[in-house]
Amino acid sequence: MLSDVIVNDQWWWGGWDCLLSYHVMGTIEVMQIRLSPSVQDTPVWTANEKGVVSVASAWNIFRKVKRQSWIDSKTWQKQVPFKMCFTVWRALRDRLLTDARVLRMDLSSTSRCCCCINPVNETIDHLFCSGSFAQNIWRIICGAKGIPFTGVSFSNITSQLVESKDKESC
Repeated sequence: MLSDVIVNDQWWWGGWDCLLSYHVMGTIEVMQIRLSPSVQDTPVWTANEKGVVSVASAWNIFRKVKRQSWIDSKTWQKQVPFKMCFTVWRALRDRLLTDARVLRMDLSSTSRCCCCINPVNETIDHLFCSGSFAQNIWRIICGAKGIPFTGVSFSNITSQLVESKDKESC
């Protein structure tokens, strides 16, 4: 408890000084902490529901938890290998290192998509939808499911996913 190491508004180390470096003690001592007798001294870093105090339990006290987006909840699946989920996550955020992205970083790029008969610059859309290799894969998948493949763009697919989720929630 803080009240154990601050006495009369002064830091009292009581043997702790042999465990802490002078730098750490100096950093702590410059903190202007005043204890109020009317406020109970309570620990902030407490045990989790299982009674365990850990770095994770401290992290959960201070972090700001954001609501997970629907598309992220579908991207990260335990039964799908992590590297595949991570690749999809990066693709959805246009963070894959494609030729188009390299050029946006003002780096020269001379490579072309090696999967296509007529090589063109790599883009996320080309890799996942409009490239000849990608279209062949989609035809196989869609054909097996009895769905006609119309050759849509990657951004169109992602926006349709979001729109279909929005319609579900109405």
